[in-house]
Amino acid sequence: KLGFEAALANVKQEAEQFLKQGAWLELPDPHLQNLWRALLLQNRLFQRQGSLRYGLFPGVYNGGLFGVEEGWNIVSLAQYGHSAAAAATLERTFFDAEFLKKEGPHHQYRNGLAITYALDVGSLTRDQALLRRLWPTVKESAGWIAQAFASTQLLDDGQRPPHFGLMPRHIYGGDLRAPAYSLYASSACWRGLRDAARMAELLEERDAAQHFGRVAATARSDLWTAAERIYKPDGTPPFLPFRTDESAATPSSGDYYQLFASLVLETAAFGWQGPWARTLTNYLEQTGRMVLGVPRFDVWFGRLGVDAEYARGTQLALLQRREFDRF
Repeated sequence: KLGFEAALANVKQEAEQFLKQGAWLELPDPHLQNLWRALLLQNRLFQRQGSLRYGLFPGVYNGGLFGVEEGWNIVSLAQYGHSAAAAATLERTFFDAEFLKKEGPHHQYRNGLAITYALDVGSLTRDQALLRRLWPTVKESAGWIAQAFASTQLLDDGQRPPHFGLMPRHIYGGDLRAPAYSLYASSACWRGLRDAARMAELLEERDAAQHFGRVAATARSDLWTAAERIYKPDGTPPFLPFRTDESAATPSSGDYYQLFASLVLETAAFGWQGPWARTLTNYLEQTGRMVLGVPRFDVWFGRLGVDAEYARGTQLALLQRREFDRF
């Protein structure tokens, strides 16, 4: 009943108050100055009952909750100094009992990423009470991951199979429905184990820190061995598959390859400078799967499109390699 102008003024005033509660950037370019504020405000639009959603109406992913993308937004709230909002959305999104069920298309990497995002938010906000509150769930998920890795440490007719020590066979992305022993789910779960060990150290849970640290080290070694076993030197061009049973000369995941390459890089399971990290970024560049630093994704449109959200791992690689001009 206020009328449009008065209602708009109220929205603007509330938005400015929210922005000033956190970190403030001053960028000389007016467009970029508007952009960072708009993106930060937009994060709040994707919350329902305190849970952050991947998409809402009128988008095609209305109400969707996957487990990778939502974490980026939650961490960004912490990076911008909105500690309370970051902690609340983290708990209600990633630490909901339904979200961490050990079943469904996303359950493997969800259980790993929940731990990673918890440590990220806790470290950025220095909220020890948050980490302590989440620790029982973190410990449970990390224990489940450790058992899952152990379940595939089996010889096949006396020989070590390529999937030895990886996460059990399962679909490794919401849009990739064929079950596989995958590098992505395994790398996300390795990262969760490593971060559980680091969280345990912060909380002085020394036995847990040592246990999860040992299991994480073994899992990472198995990941590197798997990569060496499944690498396709005869590919066109040579590439590192994300499933251990890849048989084609090009990735069977099609355009999803460049999305998952960035996701694997983001876990840092292969480091940033190491041979397998370089193999991933070199392949993306050689095959034109990136444009202006972000993944091409044109399978739905029949013409050039980009999926810029999924550039986070490749952008972090550029920063870690100090390739600032390209970044």
